[in-house]
Amino acid sequence: MIEQGQHIGVALPAAKTENFLRRFLRISLYRNSIFLILNSVVPSLTGFGFWTLATRLYPSSTIGTASALISVMSLLTLISSMGMEYGLVRFLPESGNRARTTIISTSLTGALCALLVSGIFVIGMQFWAPSLLDYVLTLYLSRVFIAMTVINTVYTLLYHVFIAHRRSDYALWQIIVFSLVRFLPLVVMSAVSGFSTIFASWAITLTASRSV
Repeated sequence: MIEQGQHIGVALPAAKTENFLRRFLRISLYRNSIFLILNSVVPSLTGFGFWTLATRLYPSSTIGTASALISVMSLLTLISSMGMEYGLVRFLPESGNRARTTIISTSLTGALCALLVSGIFVIGMQFWAPSLLDYVLTLYLSRVFIAMTVINTVYTLLYHVFIAHRRSDYALWQIIVFSLVRFLPLVVMSAVSGFSTIFASWAITLTASRSV
């Protein structure tokens, strides 16, 4: 009888905890807050592993150039989005039948801004990033850089569309795909040493994950 009572006593707190978690996850606000936290944690942890592995496979000068180029792309993405992602979170749930038009117009605006901003950056690189001039100012790589900036800007806006509709789980899947798959081209392409190899592995995975 004592052992049975002990088992019942242990089972009750476990059942209460399980019921609490179920009720907690049913509320979309709380559920999405967990996904948003994971959306920050997953790329941070895998990014640390990505660059740690890159330092094992590539020389330090290559790592520095590639990380600088990726950082510039992220900065231009931030500028190109012009805060429209926060406007989507604020106004999209209230847009009703105009939601589709709002998403399309916002994405096109962001893409055009990214095209303009990245194009200006490439043309004027000799003034604000002369150290990257010899690496980026080629017809092939400049096109890839501009295309990746446009893709990243549009993705940033669409990512916040999911947040506005409280479906951050969709965005999390894209982040997981990008965070894990980017290791594959990094290793496979390591035989061709060069900063463009790291940037290419980043670009290939970025494009693939955004199409998921």
